[in-house]
Amino acid sequence: MQKTSDAVVLKLEGSVKGPWVEELQKAWLTSAEMAAGEPLNIDLRAVSFADERGRDLLLRLRREGVSLSGCSSFLLHILDDGNTKSERPQKVRSAK
Repeated sequence: MQKTSDAVVLKLEGSVKGPWVEELQKAWLTSAEMAAGEPLNIDLRAVSFADERGRDLLLRLRREGVSLSGCSSFLLHILDDGNTKSERPQKVRSAK
């Protein structure tokens, strides 16, 4: 977790699956407190996989106004997949 001049950034690595989904939710709540109304960004550049629960949490975070950045092609696919149970969310930024 890092606080910059314009946002609080939460950098993730690895996978958003299993017990890590709950850990991300806890980190999000802590980061939101730290942000105190400032924008919150989750940097997903180093995330290679998310299971269904992980995807659902990432979609929820985005609906709550959290910016998701650095998404791999895989994450873009699962977050923008029209065949999911979730409503079709706004676009996320890819890693470049």
